[in-house]
Amino acid sequence: MVHGATAIAAAIERKVRVEATKSDRLAIDSRLRRPEELVPARKVVESLYKAKKAEPRVSISITSTLADGAGLGSSAATMIAIAGATSALEGWGLDQTALVRAGEAGEKLVHGNPSGVDATTSAMGGVILFKKGEEPRRVELRAPVTLLVVFSGRRRNTGRLIGRVAGMKETYPSLFASLCESATLVSGLCAEALVKGDTAALGRLMTYSHAVLARAGNHQWQANGGVAQLNHQRPAAQPTRLGRQRAGQLPVQIDGHGVPPAPRQRGATHVGRGERDGERGLAGPRPPA
Repeated sequence: MVHGATAIAAAIERKVRVEATKSDRLAIDSRLRRPEELVPARKVVESLYKAKKAEPRVSISITSTLADGAGLGSSAATMIAIAGATSALEGWGLDQTALVRAGEAGEKLVHGNPSGVDATTSAMGGVILFKKGEEPRRVELRAPVTLLVVFSGRRRNTGRLIGRVAGMKETYPSLFASLCESATLVSGLCAEALVKGDTAALGRLMTYSHAVLARAGNHQWQANGGVAQLNHQRPAAQPTRLGRQRAGQLPVQIDGHGVPPAPRQRGATHVGRGERDGERGLAGPRPPA
């Protein structure tokens, strides 16, 4: 989708939680990340207050059940949750479009040239069809669907993987254009399979998408081997990498419900809270973020 194709992405129930409180300065606390990894988070807060022509005097606390560097959209969920919590604290009432715009200020420091799908999925929730520059379309599911996310135990850098995709586009422009066209078709078929609850068809389509990503250099041999092993057991496979944890398996549930309206600031508590889901890309010419 970074290159003009349509992709399908889904929010999962694993979340990032952010609490914003009034302070005499900007402070961000998270036991999940090293101080240098919080630079994108500071960028989000600073951009929000700069737009309001105000000084960022706020304390941000981040907790998460998502692992970073795992292909589950942890950075986007963090940026959107920060924007939502800050908006709730200050009573700004930012809508989804404004939340995505604020989140992308930090995402650019993480991924270089993000498509916007991770931030959009996290802000909207549910399942969406996304094409950069167009209004996202929601996919309404009749019932929740459970997917199995397989962790290889290795972190990866999404910006580096995006660079590999760009390299393939430059080397094989005609082939790449055809792959983008097929990805748009596959995304539509994935949406149909989800609506029908046809998990066998969804699994085959996801395996095809993995093969496309592998050809573009977006999966390492550990992930390829995991797909082969899973396909031997059942016809539904989509790998991701998880850092700082052992390789394993995690069932995640997706549904068609969006994110409810953000809670308003209550009385004199001066606390804003934001909570956002992680994201699982199902199909499309992009590395998982």
